[in-house]
Amino acid sequence: MKDNLVLIPSQRALICSQAKYRHVIGGIGSGMSTGIMYLTALVAQAFMNNRIFIGRTTWPVLRDTSLFDFKNMLATLGITYEYNLSKQTIKLGNGTVIMFRYLNDFAMHKELELGMFVIESLDEIPVEIYNHLRTRLNKTHLVPSRDFYFSDLLRIFGKSWERMSITSSPGKPPKWIRDIWQNPTKPLYESIRFNRDGMDEHLPSDFVESLDELNPKLQAKFVDAVWE
Repeated sequence: MKDNLVLIPSQRALICSQAKYRHVIGGIGSGMSTGIMYLTALVAQAFMNNRIFIGRTTWPVLRDTSLFDFKNMLATLGITYEYNLSKQTIKLGNGTVIMFRYLNDFAMHKELELGMFVIESLDEIPVEIYNHLRTRLNKTHLVPSRDFYFSDLLRIFGKSWERMSITSSPGKPPKWIRDIWQNPTKPLYESIRFNRDGMDEHLPSDFVESLDELNPKLQAKFVDAVWE
C-alpha cells in the first residue's frame, strides 16, 4: 500500500475519531467523500476477511458516486482488488469483501454479518434501514492485518475500527439524524464537520470562484452545510 495522500484537517479529524458511529457533515467541495473512502479503505486493509457494506439510495447514484470514489481511492493507495460485477462486490487480497447495495428496495436480511457500513447522504435513507444495519454490526473474528503499516494504527484506533459505521449529510438532515448527532451524549457517537479549509488548492479555480459567488443562503445550504 502506498499512502501519500495529503489530508486536510477535517479528514484527519475523521480518521482520528475514536467514535464507533461517525457522522460527517459537509457541503460541496469539502473533501468529505475523499475522507470517508480513505478511512473505509484503511479499515478494509486493517482486518483480514472483514465484510463492509456501502449503500446509497439507487443503483445509478451508488455506481456514479460511492463505487466510483472507492475504486479511485483503492487505485490511489495502490491496493489491488477483484471486482465482481454480478455480485457488486470488491474483494481485496486480504480476504475483505466490500459489498455495494442500493437501498430503495433493500431487503433487511437478518443473516448479514458486517464489520462496517458506510452510507453517504444518510438523509435520503429511512431510519428503519439505518437501525437495521446497526444490528448487523456483529462480525466476529476480526483478525488484524500482519502488515507492519497497520500495527501502529491498530494500536491507536483498533477498537473503534471494529464494527463501526460512517454516515454523512450534505445539508440539514431530518430530525432523527439531528437527535443522534447534533449534541451526542455518548462517546460512541461523534459528528465531524467538514469545510473547505485546505481544499481550495485541490479544486479548479473557476469552480472555487463559482462557490464563492453563491448568495449567502445557498452558501449556507450547499457549501457550509449549516444544520440550523
